[in-house]
Amino acid sequence: MLVAWALPRDTGHRFPASTVKESYWRRFSQGLTFLRGEPLLLTMVIMVAVTNLLDAAFNQVLVHVWAKESGVVAAFPVGGFLNPILGAEALSPR
Repeated sequence: MLVAWALPRDTGHRFPASTVKESYWRRFSQGLTFLRGEPLLLTMVIMVAVTNLLDAAFNQVLVHVWAKESGVVAAFPVGGFLNPILGAEALSPR
């Protein structure tokens, strides 16, 4: 309700459908061209991509290697249980 009140009245209307169908790769290259012209937005996109890559590497590889090296028998549940525990710890009151 608050969001609907705060947004301008003409927000949320669809753009008219384009009569020319462009290929996916054409639109993709247009998006990259736009990003090259917006340095701050490009930096944010690169930062999110790199942090997602590192997070995926940690959760899919490094946690399992750590579990194997430390002697934990079940390596797969470690990653599944570790994330909620760390998340709950981060949200707990100090």
